[in-house]
Amino acid sequence: MWSLPGIGSKRRRSGTRGAHQRSLQVRQQGIPQEKTIIRAGKAEIGGDQFITMAGPCSVESEKQIMETAEAVAAAGATILRGGRFQTAHFALRFSGHGSDGLKLLAKARKATGAGDHTEVMSDSDVGLVAEYADIMQIARATCRTSRC
Repeated sequence: MWSLPGIGSKRRRSGTRGAHQRSLQVRQQGIPQEKTIIRAGKAEIGGDQFITMAGPCSVESEKQIMETAEAVAAAGATILRGGRFQTAHFALRFSGHGSDGLKLLAKARKATGAGDHTEVMSDSDVGLVAEYADIMQIARATCRTSRC
């Protein structure tokens, strides 16, 4: 990693015995200076705003996701995270609301103005999830199942 373009190193003193640690220093050569801003609801990821995502592992019911969305927004989070599927004990077995969960997340997003974030379970899900969600996540465990 130390030999990659744009990466330098520096040494600094730390600890009581004067041990030296090497830390990364990214050089600014050739790196674009403009910010990339991604909008999700009222949130601007990459801007000056601190972003917090919060929510349940799984969207279990309309009541649960609506109450959670209100609580998340009241606590200051700007993005609602909700899984449409809840992983079971086996990698290829899931429970949850699936595509109906997207509609529940969209309803919660509309009610609170927060952005929303959910997972993509396979490449065939991308189009459907893109219609409803602001942010799509592809988890490492999902890719291990070879469904993505």
